[in-house]
Amino acid sequence: MVQVLTGGSVEFLGEMAATGLANMRSVFYNEAGGSIELRFYGDATFTNNIYLAIDNDGGSVRINGEATFVENGRSFDGHSGGGFSNTDGGIAIFRGPALFSSNTCDEDGGGVYNGEGSKMTFRGPALFSSNTCDEDGGGVYNGEGSKMTFYQRTELYDNWSKDGHGGGMDNRGELKFRGAVRATGNRCAESGGGISTGNGGTTTFYGWVTIQSNDAGTTGGGMSTYVVGSSDGGSVIEFRKPARVDISINEKTGDELGCNSVYVDETSSIIGFNVDDVCEES
Repeated sequence: MVQVLTGGSVEFLGEMAATGLANMRSVFYNEAGGSIELRFYGDATFTNNIYLAIDNDGGSVRINGEATFVENGRSFDGHSGGGFSNTDGGIAIFRGPALFSSNTCDEDGGGVYNGEGSKMTFRGPALFSSNTCDEDGGGVYNGEGSKMTFYQRTELYDNWSKDGHGGGMDNRGELKFRGAVRATGNRCAESGGGISTGNGGTTTFYGWVTIQSNDAGTTGGGMSTYVVGSSDGGSVIEFRKPARVDISINEKTGDELGCNSVYVDETSSIIGFNVDDVCEES
């Protein structure tokens, strides 16, 4: 394990691969104030590690090359982010293509966890497939007060939230898709099989949107808003005039009354697109 303490800095100038490691916390642990400048001018690959690959606790992580996170986190109890965890105001920037596949955790964010007050930016295309978590955000979790932006194509395939919201992605902060987004084959136990937005979060689509063949246990097989805990709600799903929107063939599989396509709770709103199958509480 590489641990960077407050004020420290590490740079990798070539390719880097970490496979099959069994560290006590993560392959890289970047403590508050540290700066792991992962300027991989080659590619960075994290595969089959017992615990999560990168735990950025308030520092800064930048990956310039292609980033690959596959089958990490399978034996890390009590932690979020099977592949990558960004917390305590941390900053993470992916400048090249990013792949998160078959990572797992027993809390939030099977592939990626972006904790409260933190910021993640994906400049290249991003693919999240077959990631699993026990709680919210099978592929990705974006927490309250946090920001996450995707500038190119984003794909969410076959991710699973076993007991929570957001099979593909769960957002409670600010989430922006500036490129096309496709969510297919994701599932969750609660609401938002493809993408869920809760507790006052905002999800904004600028490019093409395809949300198909996702399943939710309660409602909103494709997308949903929700309120949990002491939050006042007020979530927003907004479509900024994308050229194409396809929200179809999604299902809610539970016995509760609900929507197959999109569910909006009474505190929240959907703006800029008329979805045929939208349920709104009154």
